[in-house]
Amino acid sequence: MERYIVLALAAGTCLLLSGCLTVEKTSLDIHLDSDKSGSYQAEFYNIQTDATRAQEQENDFQDLIKATRGNDYLLDGVEQGRYIRSRQVKVEGGVVVGREEGLFRVSKSGEFPPLVRDKDGGFHVKLEKNEKLASTNGGWVADSGFVRWPPGSRRLLLSTRHTDFKPTRDFAARLQRATPGR
Repeated sequence: MERYIVLALAAGTCLLLSGCLTVEKTSLDIHLDSDKSGSYQAEFYNIQTDATRAQEQENDFQDLIKATRGNDYLLDGVEQGRYIRSRQVKVEGGVVVGREEGLFRVSKSGEFPPLVRDKDGGFHVKLEKNEKLASTNGGWVADSGFVRWPPGSRRLLLSTRHTDFKPTRDFAARLQRATPGR
């Protein structure tokens, strides 16, 4: 899986997961304060790897640790118009759950990935082929893969399930060993 997943905003607007990291479910809660800024909360449920080789799995685990502890992830967020106020990854109910909260600014082109501003002032998100809509307060545009919110929307909710979720290694026990007492 060679794409970034944004945690509050599929990182991404939130926690950016790269490489072969995959998640079972993603939830985003976006509050628009104005036409140019807002806040977000993202949750990634059951973060795993879908890599098949042991070294790739290890690299994915290290990428997950770096994204939650390193400064590069924070600095990348600033470059993308996101100020990450908090981020955490922990084991809950036997699975790895990632959460991120932050502030954002919409780019000059009117985008805040994965959000795209429509000409009428509304927003839309195009789901990936491997994502299925679980819930939203927007409108599902049948057979298009788009979720759309009308102009004037201030709170955008989106939850998706990943249809091709096939983890090849369980990160929960590994994360517990790597972060004792957290």
